[in-house]
Order: sequence, then C-alpha cells, then structure tokens
Amino acid sequence: MVVFNGLLKIKIIEALDLKPTPWSLRHAVGPKAQSFLLDPYIALNVDDSRVGQTSTKPKTNSPAWHDEFVAEVRDGHKIELSVFHDAPIGYDDFVANCTIQFEDLLQNGSKHFEDWAKTFFLTRHLKMELNKDVIHSEPLQSFSTEPWHSGMVWYVGLVSCRTMVFWYVALVWICGVPIDLEPEGKVFVIIDLTGSSSEVISCSLMEICVHNC
Repeated sequence: MVVFNGLLKIKIIEALDLKPTPWSLRHAVGPKAQSFLLDPYIALNVDDSRVGQTSTKPKTNSPAWHDEFVAEVRDGHKIELSVFHDAPIGYDDFVANCTIQFEDLLQNGSKHFEDWAKTFFLTRHLKMELNKDVIHSEPLQSFSTEPWHSGMVWYVGLVSCRTMVFWYVALVWICGVPIDLEPEGKVFVIIDLTGSSSEVISCSLMEICVHNC
C-alpha cells in the first residue's frame, strides 16, 4: 500500500449533472420534485481529517466553484470529495461522493492530476498542434473554462491519456485512474502533489516475532 507525505494542493473547479437523492426530495411534492435544484457544496477530506469545504452555490445542479485548498499530508491514503445539499432546516443532505487513492495518482510517477471524476462516457475531440517547445491542444467539445496546456490529463471515453512534451515528440499513454462519483454526476478537479511516497508493508505480530527470532 502506497502512502503520500507532503503538500497537497487541490482545486475544485465545477460539477455537472448532480441529482438529489430520494431523501433530499422527501419534502418535495408534485412537479417540484422533477425540477428540484440543489444548493450544493463539497466537503474535502484526506483520510479521516477535514481539509476544507467549498462555498455553497444556490439553486443549481451544475455548480462552479474554482475553490483551492492546500494541506500538509502525513501518511495519506485517500482523498474524499463529498457533495452535500445545504438544507435550510436540520442536517445537510448527502448528494454524492468519490474517493481518490494517492496510490492511483502516483502509479505512473506523476504528481499532477487534472480531470473529471466521472460516472459515464465523456468524449472530447482534440486537435493537437505540435510546436517546438509545447503542444497546444484545442478542445472541440469541452465542459471546462480552464486553459489547455502541456501535461494535462484528458478522459477519452472511459480511459485517460496524458500528453507529455519532449522536444518535438509527443508521448501518449493510458493512465486509467478509476474514479467514480456516486450515485450520479461528476466533478472536475486539479490535484498537485509535492513530496514523497512510500510503500507500507503490513504484517502480523506473529510474522514479526518469527522474523526477529
């Protein structure tokens, strides 16, 4: 099991196609239930520690935040993004969540992740023009207003591809970080890691005893 130690920087850009759970609709009747709009925010945790919370965006199921969080991580295993509806009375209602394992982010030696955490096919048609020092990538279909630049990760269908620049050569390979937002919807995040990772080997007390003897 891989753990991460260092600085985590995560920017929560936007979400699409959020849907209220049946519990959120418990007070809605008639046509209102079909057109119910959430007041969503995202709570960000690393393992069991709360890192931060975005602002609440009123009356929308496709909110945009552009909120950034920075945290020191010690022996970190996972990042959790939980979407809630800011309820006017009582506890806030859970909407959806996703878990991102540090091991998945670091499996290809990369410490930058930029993409949609998704639950269905997202296809982007990319037109790529290779220059001397940098690749310019122009999305023909895009849900994000963020600029496209060298080193960005895209999902094409259900797999992700990272484009790296090495002089005049573009290297493309499959990354395939499996991230789902459950039960429905998706969220666009940018993650940067600065630090080190190590593999934790767990063993039982009996194994340690035998080893030491």
